[in-house]
Amino acid sequence: METNPFDSPRTETQEPVAPDKPRWKPTVVDCLVVGFIILILIGLLIPATTSHPRRAPTFRSVMRLKAIGVALHYYCDEHGTLPPTYVTDDTGQPLYSWRVLVLPYLDEKDLFDRFDLSQAWDSKANLPLVQEMPECYANPWAPGKEVIGETSYLALVDKKHGKTVLRPDNARTLSEIPDGAEASAMVVSHPEKFVVWTAPTDIDPLDFIAASAGWTPDDDSPDTVLLLMANGVVFRGQEEVEHNLVPAAFCDDGRIGKVR
Repeated sequence: METNPFDSPRTETQEPVAPDKPRWKPTVVDCLVVGFIILILIGLLIPATTSHPRRAPTFRSVMRLKAIGVALHYYCDEHGTLPPTYVTDDTGQPLYSWRVLVLPYLDEKDLFDRFDLSQAWDSKANLPLVQEMPECYANPWAPGKEVIGETSYLALVDKKHGKTVLRPDNARTLSEIPDGAEASAMVVSHPEKFVVWTAPTDIDPLDFIAASAGWTPDDDSPDTVLLLMANGVVFRGQEEVEHNLVPAAFCDDGRIGKVR
């Protein structure tokens, strides 16, 4: 085939080879955030999930626990460890709760900035903030408690032996949890256990287990207790207390159970 003299001459050029781009490696927090967004979308796309009168508040409670889990992971990423369960003054006197420390990671930076971190939760400066409890800490099953600033989202705290994920001191990293983050609960919700959200008050694992074993749900309360595991997953765990709650409540007893 003859070349057309009116055609523009062609020259073969080789495209420069771009250097290999570093692959994005998602962190644990990235995975939790993506999973949290997916759960929200599922809730929007499947109305039946929350249409049942008993399912709706339980679903909201699970989502709030998941948001608390993401906040705890963000805190750990920024500070290197999970937060202490409460902050103390120079004499060791507890001042306020971990729930205050994670406010910036719950989109509550303004409330956090108005909290005087040098004073106790019930000081003249901080006590009025009790009634400004974030929605994330409000139990959907108990709207009356929200009015007075009480929450049922409590950390499991073993003050005597430190066998829990969250502790008053010697804060852990996620990798330092002996039984693994997927098998250890760090925050729980019990329908009959409420505290002021800013107060340095949580629940001992044995107290939580005993209360869960003896609790009978009714029409105005959820049918189970909820456990936020250290990996961000929320489980329903009232049945088979010995097999479910005991291994999950203590993070370094060597017992890894399956929470249902």
